[in-house]
Amino acid sequence: MEDVKVFNFKAVGKGVLVGTVSVDLGNGISLHECKIVGKDDAELRASVPQRLQRSKGNSTYHDMIEFTDKSVWDRIEAQILSHYRGLDTAS
Repeated sequence: MEDVKVFNFKAVGKGVLVGTVSVDLGNGISLHECKIVGKDDAELRASVPQRLQRSKGNSTYHDMIEFTDKSVWDRIEAQILSHYRGLDTAS
């Protein structure tokens, strides 16, 4: 995962949604709209792109992709959060 590049941060600041980023996996695949969520820095998490399904007043989010090896996403998530924290300290 050394070739992973995080880019295109867009601040949202709505509820616990901090913002979104794009991730170039370095193998010809890019993920867009990965979310950064959390109330504060200690609780920050990242999520894969999701779609929203609304039915009878309820909202449900469904992951659009899945990493069958959880450790792969864990490494990508760590890079997303590191990128975000680097942006935060640069301001």
